Amino acid sequence: MLLVHGGPWVRGNHWAWQAEPQFYASRGYLVLEVDFRGSAGYGSRHLRAGDKQWGLKMQDDLDDALAWAVKEGLADPRRVCIVGASYGGYAALMGLSRGNVACAVASLGPTDLAKLTSRHWSDVDEESLNFSLPRRLGDPVADAALLAANSPLRLVDKLQAPLLLAYGERDQRVPLAHGTELRDALTAAGRPPEWVVYPGEGHGFYKWEHRRDHWQRIEAFLAQHLAPKN
Repeated sequence: MLLVHGGPWVRGNHWAWQAEPQFYASRGYLVLEVDFRGSAGYGSRHLRAGDKQWGLKMQDDLDDALAWAVKEGLADPRRVCIVGASYGGYAALMGLSRGNVACAVASLGPTDLAKLTSRHWSDVDEESLNFSLPRRLGDPVADAALLAANSPLRLVDKLQAPLLLAYGERDQRVPLAHGTELRDALTAAGRPPEWVVYPGEGHGFYKWEHRRDHWQRIEAFLAQHLAPKN
């Protein structure tokens, strides 16, 4: 399993116990986590290397890590699932579009990058909208083509493998429309994803019953799509 951290401008891995990778490991999966370019904690050069690289070099780093795991005999290339939430959900969708994984679980993932720079129904602060996002993600005007080309919603024809989508009903960071639009587009293309919306949740699943349901759904999804092949 390729587990992608959110942010993305944070440090994803820590020398401490973490519930999510431990849950998957307890089910027998090898979990690979990568602090790809754009992650924090490795100096400004590593952080800046991710500027305007959503779906591009940041995604290449994940592919390279997966190729390493396969080369080292740690992973079966036919039985890899990419999993993540928030930015990790976006990366899961982009990984699926590259055709080198068996399935994907995308939770709370943006599907239209232009929407992330919008002031409509968003809890992103003005400083980020005016300065940080144009620099890190892309300018909504000058980089409009870049944002569109790397939006999963524009890549529906490449999302061929099984997909589980999960969103929060009241998410204001990545509003529910990101998920419903992709769900509808995939359904129209004849490839409906597994789909769940958690009532009352925002950008994260915090109610215990929702968190338990989410992990149980993922467990069942992985068991179905990563079962050993003869």
